[in-house]
Amino acid sequence: MNSKITIKSLLLAICLLLSFNLQAQEVSPVTINVTTAGTLPILIASTNKYLITNLTVTGDLNGTDILYIREMAGKDANGNITDGKLSVLDLSGANIVAGGDAYYYSYASYSNCIGDYAFFGCYRLTSVIIPSSVTSIGDCAFLGCTGLTSVTIPSSVTSIGICAFSACTGLSSVIIPSSVTSIGGCIFDGCTELTSVTIPNSVTSIGDYAFNRCYGLASVIIPSSVSSIGMSAFKSCTGLTEIHCKSLISPFATSYSFEGINKTTCKLYVPEGTYANYLVAKGWGDFTNIIEEESTSTSISKTEISNIKVYSEQNEIIVNGADLGDNISVYTESGALLHSTKATGDIVRINIPTNQIYLVKTTGKTFKVAL
Repeated sequence: MNSKITIKSLLLAICLLLSFNLQAQEVSPVTINVTTAGTLPILIASTNKYLITNLTVTGDLNGTDILYIREMAGKDANGNITDGKLSVLDLSGANIVAGGDAYYYSYASYSNCIGDYAFFGCYRLTSVIIPSSVTSIGDCAFLGCTGLTSVTIPSSVTSIGICAFSACTGLSSVIIPSSVTSIGGCIFDGCTELTSVTIPNSVTSIGDYAFNRCYGLASVIIPSSVSSIGMSAFKSCTGLTEIHCKSLISPFATSYSFEGINKTTCKLYVPEGTYANYLVAKGWGDFTNIIEEESTSTSISKTEISNIKVYSEQNEIIVNGADLGDNISVYTESGALLHSTKATGDIVRINIPTNQIYLVKTTGKTFKVAL
């Protein structure tokens, strides 16, 4: 009798051990379609919640679903560590909608938005694909995602909040889509391993501390559309060896915009004919090596880019082909603003003193015109 009990107990122990081992195994990859927002906790059983490492979610997601994903990726609504193992998250086919529970303290979801602090501290995440319907990424959305090495930002995104990817110490490469018009403050602050960033021609401003402490950046291209660079924007980017600034007019900068960069060894490349302008400009003139590189986008007296023509006639500058409402600004060759207006028709005529060379800026492009 005792031997039977012993054998039965042993078999039961083996079954329990096998069951435990099966539950302890990672479950990956998993694809879930959420037809009703807020039901992800029902669709993914609690027994698998902390075992999934690779997750693709489609359908509508609200705050309840975002919270569940947060917990799967290592952090709960109060910022406490969970047993979650989720590292690869594909939301390309999902839609963010309003409603549901708060996902982080009192933060709730909004339609077409990766909300403020949505994935704050989710250190388990290594790869994220943001939904193609998202138009904005909120403040601190991925702050402190130290394991994140890859993020895909769709072309639908038009704004990225402050500190959105700050302290993502594993992030190595970022492509900012051409739908984004400004790089806000501290967006990549502390991304110490960032070695490559693509700034599109749509960007007009780079905010304070945007790339602060990005030690891995060796080269950066600042497109001609950028007109201002904030305080400490590239502070402590000690690895920078070259900066290529494409604007014919030196973007506004402060004395601290490039603080901590070795301005003796870091080469500053500027458009042909703009050396004097950059040499006397605040923030730029501190560079020892300012090198002009040949520009093929402009020429004296008449320049055409796409359908826009800028040329001179007697004592007027003519802008032909600008869209209604486009901003048109005229600067001296040294960068001083002389005239600013908006296009009210297909042809804009600007009266200005003759015997000078002017820089005309419109639609993110700059033209050099002799009058």
